[in-house]
Amino acid sequence: MEVAIDANPHAIHGGAGPEGVFNVITVENLEPELGWTSIRHGSSWIMTVEFTPDGPKSQGILTYSQSVNPNSPNYSDQTHAYSRKQWDDLRFSNDEVEAGTLSRKTISE
Repeated sequence: MEVAIDANPHAIHGGAGPEGVFNVITVENLEPELGWTSIRHGSSWIMTVEFTPDGPKSQGILTYSQSVNPNSPNYSDQTHAYSRKQWDDLRFSNDEVEAGTLSRKTISE
């Protein structure tokens, strides 16, 4: 299915439940020039985990992005990634977390 989340259409993986697909999504608002412009419901968080001798290996994605604000850089970033099948590596070990740390804040009373 193709869904117009922002100015550009995105291929979204999945389909209607009666079709027997695993990743069920329900769309509405078919606009002839834009395609489907709204997703009513579907998989919002998808994650895989493999338990290996070296520890868990996992990937996940927030399929419809984080922000509802069209001016936010996070408005459709994850939707673009999901459309391109680019999931995020999820970090489990201390070394992986440290390697992926962008900033730190200390909160105290």
